[in-house]
Amino acid sequence: MKSPNFVEHDIVALIQKIGECNVSSEKNLPIRLLLDWLRERCDAERAMLYRFEGRVLVRCVSANVEAAWTDYCHTAIGANDPLILALRETPGFLDWDTACGRFPPSETHLAMVDACQLNSALAYGCINENGRQPPTLSVLAMCAPKREFSEEDRYHLSSLALMLHLVAKEPPTSNVKLNDKERDILAWARAGKTGWETAKILALSPSTVNFYFKGIYRKLGVNNRTQAVSEALSQGLL
Repeated sequence: MKSPNFVEHDIVALIQKIGECNVSSEKNLPIRLLLDWLRERCDAERAMLYRFEGRVLVRCVSANVEAAWTDYCHTAIGANDPLILALRETPGFLDWDTACGRFPPSETHLAMVDACQLNSALAYGCINENGRQPPTLSVLAMCAPKREFSEEDRYHLSSLALMLHLVAKEPPTSNVKLNDKERDILAWARAGKTGWETAKILALSPSTVNFYFKGIYRKLGVNNRTQAVSEALSQGLL
């Protein structure tokens, strides 16, 4: 179980990465920065993000992965990769061995995985729940770990996967309303300030800031500050 200081420190670091993304002119650079953040935090050699509209791969972004893998993905991954096939049925956490047990890969696919050194993958899948057809699936995976993945690694993987899925989705039809104080608190969170620093800046108690955050989470349908900042940005609330 992570301490509050650990969680807040890493959320601040991730939000700072999001800030770097906003000044980029290359459309995939923001995601690559976040993938590098994930690799660094989890001691993994490689990381990838896939996004599917139905069975069609519409985005494939990777960090420290052979270009041959990206080319292969755009022709074959949706129909051949065990992780993708299994996460379409059951989103959430999934490791490579479990996925292969459910959907045995072809020799060709295994050869490509081995050639690109994408062994020991752990993935997290998110799928939209608004009844939209075709469904949108986002899969974030990290591979070739330097050590065994920990619970902290799983926390980082799931938080970033959910954030990227929220940012990339279509604008929601609901009209969320944030009051001025909630906007101020989110703006300082986006700037990388901790809850304690935000309380000091706004002349509030830390408990009051946490109270506002709980209200923000409820309105935006998210679970932490990283997701709240991302969802607010995607809805044009910041």
